[in-house]
Amino acid sequence: MMQEDRKIGLIGALIFIGLTLASGISVYFVMLKQTESILSMGLQALAQHKVQLIEGKIHEAVIDTRKELIRPFLLQNLQKHNQEPENALLLSNLQYYAEVLLRDNFTAVSIYDIRGKEVAQAGSHVKHYNAMIPVEADSISTFLIWENGFVVRTHADIYNNEGLHLGSVAFERYMPILTSIFSDVNSIGKTGEIELCAPQGAGDREMVCYLSTATSAQVELSHMPRAINGAALLMDYALKGISGMTLNKKDYRQVTVIGVYVPIQSLGLGFVLKLDEDELYTPITSQLKQVVLNVILLIAAGIFMLYWLVRPLMRKLIQSEHELRERLKEGACLYTVRKELLSKSPSDEVCQQIIVQLTRAMQFPEITAVKIELDDKCYVSANYSDDLTYGLYAEIRTRDLIMGQLQVFYIKNKPFLLPEEQNLLDLIAIDLARWQELIQAERRILFSATHDELTNLPNRRLLQDRIAQVLAQCSRNQNQAAVLFIDLDNFKIINDSLGHDVGDILLKQVANRLVSCVRGEDTVARQGGDEFIVVLSDIDSIQSASAVAQKILDVLVFPFLIGDKEMHIGCSIGITLFPDDGMDVDTLLKNSDTAMYHAKSAGRNNYQFFAPNMNQQIAERHMLESELRNAIKQNELLLHFQPVVSMPGKELRGIEALLRWQHPRLGLISPLKFIPLAEESGLIVPIGEWVLKATCQQIKTWQDQGYTVPKVAINLSVRQFRHRSLVADIERILDETGVAAYCLTLEITESMLAQDVYDVANVLNQISTMELDISMDDFGTGYSNLSYLKRFPIDTLKIDRSFVRDIATDSNDSAIIEAIIAMAHSLNIRVIAEGVETEDQLNFLQQRGCDCFQGFYFSMPLTVEEMAHVMEKDVKRLVS
Repeated sequence: MMQEDRKIGLIGALIFIGLTLASGISVYFVMLKQTESILSMGLQALAQHKVQLIEGKIHEAVIDTRKELIRPFLLQNLQKHNQEPENALLLSNLQYYAEVLLRDNFTAVSIYDIRGKEVAQAGSHVKHYNAMIPVEADSISTFLIWENGFVVRTHADIYNNEGLHLGSVAFERYMPILTSIFSDVNSIGKTGEIELCAPQGAGDREMVCYLSTATSAQVELSHMPRAINGAALLMDYALKGISGMTLNKKDYRQVTVIGVYVPIQSLGLGFVLKLDEDELYTPITSQLKQVVLNVILLIAAGIFMLYWLVRPLMRKLIQSEHELRERLKEGACLYTVRKELLSKSPSDEVCQQIIVQLTRAMQFPEITAVKIELDDKCYVSANYSDDLTYGLYAEIRTRDLIMGQLQVFYIKNKPFLLPEEQNLLDLIAIDLARWQELIQAERRILFSATHDELTNLPNRRLLQDRIAQVLAQCSRNQNQAAVLFIDLDNFKIINDSLGHDVGDILLKQVANRLVSCVRGEDTVARQGGDEFIVVLSDIDSIQSASAVAQKILDVLVFPFLIGDKEMHIGCSIGITLFPDDGMDVDTLLKNSDTAMYHAKSAGRNNYQFFAPNMNQQIAERHMLESELRNAIKQNELLLHFQPVVSMPGKELRGIEALLRWQHPRLGLISPLKFIPLAEESGLIVPIGEWVLKATCQQIKTWQDQGYTVPKVAINLSVRQFRHRSLVADIERILDETGVAAYCLTLEITESMLAQDVYDVANVLNQISTMELDISMDDFGTGYSNLSYLKRFPIDTLKIDRSFVRDIATDSNDSAIIEAIIAMAHSLNIRVIAEGVETEDQLNFLQQRGCDCFQGFYFSMPLTVEEMAHVMEKDVKRLVS
């Protein structure tokens, strides 16, 4: 019985031992697989983290390089240097700019001009480096260099806003974080190795790699094949854009390893983190021996000991995994945020994505609330409320400008993980500031390229785009649109007489008034000079365009006050309608320009709608202008003369010289047709000089023939009066012809007196000192002002024919004429009435004391011979 018990006990003991050994072996293999899985996950997470750091830091260098390529200071000075290579100031500016960049984390900067010559250099470039591999980074050449540490070198061409090549830059930046990644290989294991490779050569057969092992103190550069004995290496998968992990795979040493391979696709690189398989299983094998010995000696104690040996190891592995995941969350957040900032997404979408990523990266994402204040806008998470106070803050700022703030709150009383979470906020805030600065620079460049610098209105380029959009919209909606071409009347006179500064201020005020006349959806643009374009979209009828045009005319007729000067200006408007007058941008602009010229021809300060026959009239006008240029040379200009006679005796008291054009094909052309053309084209100045000289020559001829010639009046144009050489030209012509100055009267208009009083008085006093009479023509039609008559040396006042025409029927005209005559006589100024055609008009003027008159009632304009006959009859009448 006892033997049976012993046998049973022995069998039971053997069974127990067998079961225990089987359990131990099973536990061993379970531990082996679990350890292998945990280590694999740790290697994968570690590799992903390191890849994100590498990619993020290299992208950061590329972003900083791209930002510097659009700096206005660099573009302007480099462009000027290309034009003036020897300008020391420009070289000094570029050198200063290079030295400033050293403070932006660059360690070396070189700037090259368009000829490839280095014009500025700061810092020390790496010259004797141990290794270098290329990196793909869009249009910027990028290289990763090893010289006792990693250095990123970037090289890029520089272009201005018009796409003109200006030169290039080369930057270098030390990368201590990348260096630490390759230096800290011991943390992986004694046989750990890190590889960073780029493809080399054709056919995807070779690669160039940075290698760092736990047994080597230096990072090595190695050129190797991507497959050995027909088997692809781990790096070959990474370079093909495949990520993963493998066990029992041989590396380039033909050693079996456990490895993780990750592509860095945005840089064209691959990353491998690996460990010899023997090192992975050695700790567990050694533990197995100890467990087996303990089981044999004391099974219960062995199991107990095994439990207490494994648990600390598991805790350590779990703790390491938790810490790695926390670091990975931070790195993944920064990587995703920076990737989002590199995208072309709208600002709203980018900020919302940052809120999502930052929430996930916090220690307690389920109770995290985020707020971003940027560019005068606010973006918040769904659970944010204004009463949250316990949080972390980071300013979004450049060197001297605060752009906003990044805030993170916990909606429950939980502690923040400091300083890690604060550092994460600070890094994101720095990235946001750089991103916002780049966006603002792009906005400024775009605005400058599409808007007029003086008025901030859309320029010609943006105008054409706006018109094209309006036409497309009107085509879809079957609506009309209108294009108004606006040209300021007499702006050149103000600009030339008062200076471009005053002219620029006037253009700004005109632009503001034009904007006030249209709707928000309409466009006001500056075409150039004193020309503006208004685009009216979706108008109901032609009356809508008329109403806007009339509103513009009414607004611009009010005086402009600039300093102590009051400016008066009008405009001429040409209007074209879509689709009636054109179906495309160029046709509408061309036809509106044509209609504007017809508005000018119609007396200015009005608007005209385009009509098809206008193009023919414009062509004729251009032809007439071209022929007018040759009229002086071809002796086609001639003078007619109209007598000025006294009241009541009708004695010859003066003569007015009148210009005519005897065209060889069109016959005698009225001055009403070609004088405005001469004014606009600038030909009026040489024509006016011809009239003055021809009149003096004719006076001299009559005097030589024995005639007593009364004063001959010559009309001065506005341009001629404002010409600087007017007084000198008069003196020269009088000397050349031998005519005395008292034989002439110069007729001016009131508009000539309405500008700079000092300059006008100076010119008139010089003319009066020469003994020439000065007559004010068309009095009452312009800026009638009694102070003109008191301030300037006026000898004669000529009442405009528009008042004389209706004196018999219009009491207002009668009162005006009586007032003019009384006022002039009180100032000892002689009065001449123009355009007298009837005896009633003559009697009225004679009764009011008018001194002289001219008009068809006495004589039409006469030829030279006819005028000589009138002078001869006047002499005979006086003698008899």
